[in-house]
Amino acid sequence: NLATNAAIAACDAADGVVDGVLTDPRVCQYSAANDTNITKVSCTPADTTCLTRTEASAIDKMWQGPESCAGGVGSCPVPDLAARDLNSGSNKRLWYGMTRGTPLNSLGGVNPFAIPVDWARYFVYFDATWNVSRLTSYDIYTQLFKDSVSNTDALLGADNPDLSVFRNHGGKLLLWHGFADPLIMPQGTIEYYDYVVGATSQGSYGGAQQFARLFLAPGVGHCGGGNGPQPQNLFNAVVNWVEKGQAPDTLLASQVISGVTRTRPLCPYPQLARYVGTGDANNAANFVCQ
Repeated sequence: NLATNAAIAACDAADGVVDGVLTDPRVCQYSAANDTNITKVSCTPADTTCLTRTEASAIDKMWQGPESCAGGVGSCPVPDLAARDLNSGSNKRLWYGMTRGTPLNSLGGVNPFAIPVDWARYFVYFDATWNVSRLTSYDIYTQLFKDSVSNTDALLGADNPDLSVFRNHGGKLLLWHGFADPLIMPQGTIEYYDYVVGATSQGSYGGAQQFARLFLAPGVGHCGGGNGPQPQNLFNAVVNWVEKGQAPDTLLASQVISGVTRTRPLCPYPQLARYVGTGDANNAANFVCQ
């Protein structure tokens, strides 16, 4: 919580409104290890008012995302994920990390998150005795990642971006993802949508938005919750799009904090809501999509 709150405080004003929510956490580069206000040499693991250097480094790596090299945060270049080639080169980020401002307690802690442990046991290795104590190096972790892809992708992979059959049948797809989701990384959904865009004949956001639109909800957690306004009337938005031809230019998000209702427009990606600089910052009418 100390690191999460410090990251929010460091980047909150970037979107024009200081409200405890990061509109686009991808632009926040706050580092817990470099923050001398909370990371101290004299800190003990039992002290919740500060971080040890090891704790801060671990948190920075959670934000960075899993990497195949052991060089430390920022030392591994972002791979060309479009190639899907996990065997080319040794320095690459395997997947996205948690966005800054996202609560870390779901995946971080004394005990590992149960779902990926069971995934390795029963889907990847078919070994009920497998446990995380076997992950003693970056190389072994990277091999688990590769084995997970090679052993399960043909059956369970859901990343085919060619939705032309769905589109040609008149289908409409409304995607949304909480930008503070602690369990499924929102940048994975963003990447998939970008591939959908690339797979359309126009190769443009405008072309893809004729049948598929992605909305990102700042501060919202896993399917809901979190510090940000919650998306409203999602099913009605799909119905209106399919049955009335009314594509959702925005979605309304709202929440009540201390008796005050705060609303925000959610914009079709790659646009995000931006405060116009005047008027009530709790009113969606004072935000525009940019």
